[in-house]
Amino acid sequence: MIRIAVVDDINAICSTMEKYLSISAARVGVETDISVYYGAQRLCEDMYNGVEFDLLFMDIELGDMNGIEAVRFIREELRNESMRIVFISGKTEYANELFEHDVMNFLKKPITFEKIDTVLNKYLRVYHNDSRFFSFEYKNTFHRLNYNDIVFFESDKRVIKVHTIDNTYSFYEKMDQLSEQIHDTRFFRIHQSYIINMMYVKTFRSDSVVMKNGAVLSVSRPNREALAQRQIDMELGVM
Repeated sequence: MIRIAVVDDINAICSTMEKYLSISAARVGVETDISVYYGAQRLCEDMYNGVEFDLLFMDIELGDMNGIEAVRFIREELRNESMRIVFISGKTEYANELFEHDVMNFLKKPITFEKIDTVLNKYLRVYHNDSRFFSFEYKNTFHRLNYNDIVFFESDKRVIKVHTIDNTYSFYEKMDQLSEQIHDTRFFRIHQSYIINMMYVKTFRSDSVVMKNGAVLSVSRPNREALAQRQIDMELGVM
């Protein structure tokens, strides 16, 4: 879960950024909790009272307190050095001053999906890396796989098989316990024996899915409606 704050005094920009962030996060299976602020003062008050964020998108020219003043308060008064900050503005003359406050990036308006997607992926790659890997041990060998590379998990009694595009790995675990370990929202349990990566589904059928590696997997009757809704949510970027 990434806690994100968006601060801009223009409602339409906040709505657009919230939408782009949701879609970008859904593409890589990351859960987000996005809070929108139309002024920096309210953000500073909430953070002073204990509200925490992992990533902040901060407009510079605001009506009550400008973005640079707000970040100075966050860094110096609240002593918050862990939150990553991305400044946004229609002007570039601020750029040199911003990096005095350990800023991750600067985005020039207008804001596009490509800009948001690039920044979020940089954050995930550099600052939020560990949660993107699945680790397991089998026969005294430790494996660490990026969730992006996993097509599906298959249960065969007490053995779990991890299918990637190129390889298959095995380890001992119960499927119910495995399901509780996976927090990547791209993964969905379609059957007692299968947990799939939605990004690797080639074709959705009424009672099965065809994966991009050619595997045809059954979808149990109780999971069909939920799978259809998950497919819709993923396309809309609301996972």
